[in-house]
Amino acid sequence: MKTTNERGRKGSAIDRGRADLSTAVPFRCRDADGPRPSGQGGQTRKWHRRARLLAMSGVDIGRRTDQGWSAMRDNNMADLFRGLTAGVYVIGVAQGEFRNAFTASSVMLVSFRPLLVAISVNPTHASYPILDGGGVFTINVLKAEQLNAAEHFGTQSGRTVDKLSATPWRAGRTGAPLLIDALAHIECQVVMDIEAGDHRLVVGRVVDGAVLAADASPLLYASTGDLDQSAELYAKEFCQLK
Repeated sequence: MKTTNERGRKGSAIDRGRADLSTAVPFRCRDADGPRPSGQGGQTRKWHRRARLLAMSGVDIGRRTDQGWSAMRDNNMADLFRGLTAGVYVIGVAQGEFRNAFTASSVMLVSFRPLLVAISVNPTHASYPILDGGGVFTINVLKAEQLNAAEHFGTQSGRTVDKLSATPWRAGRTGAPLLIDALAHIECQVVMDIEAGDHRLVVGRVVDGAVLAADASPLLYASTGDLDQSAELYAKEFCQLK
C-alpha cells in the first residue's frame, strides 16, 4: 500500500512507489484485446496463450485506440496493482524525541550483500521529515490477523494523532519504534533517498532484526481490500512507451 493517510484525508493510506511492471502478465497480454498478430505458427500460439492468461487474470484492460492503449476500464488500475505480491507493514521513524509510524506495502529487499531494503514514502506525509532528519526506520511485519493495526497506522495522520500511544512498542537499536506484537521487525539506517515520481524511494542498510512469531502468517496487501482507498490516486492511463 503507498504511505499512510498523513495528508489529513483518506485516499492515501499506504505508500505505493510502484516498481516497473513491464514483466507483469496483464501488460504482456494486452494485445489479446486488440488486433490479432499477423504471424503464423508460434506467434499464433503465443497470442492464444496470452488471451488465456488475460482471461485468467480477471483484469479488464482498455482497448487499443489510434492514440495507443486506453485507460483501464471501470477504474481497474487499482485491481491491477493489488495483484502484485506484497505484504503489509508498519514503518517506524525517529528523529531525537520525535517518532511516528505509518502503514506501507511498497517494501522490498534490494541487495543480499550488503543487506539493503527499500521503502516508498510520500514526502508530503508527516513521517517523511522525521525519516529524512533521523536517517533511520524500522519495518514491522504485520500478522494476518492484524488488519486493525494496518488501519490504525494507515488511515490517520501523525500530525493530529499520536498513533503510537495506543499500541505497545519499544525503541529499537536505531531509536525507531518496534511493535511488540509484530510478526517480525527489521531495523535500517538510510543510505539512499531519491525522487521517484510523487514518492521518495528510500534505501536502508539492515542493522538489526528478529522474527517474533515464526508460526504466524503475514498480512497480505491483497487481503486488505480497499482499506487504503487508493483507487483515486492512480494515473488513469499507462505511461507512454519511449
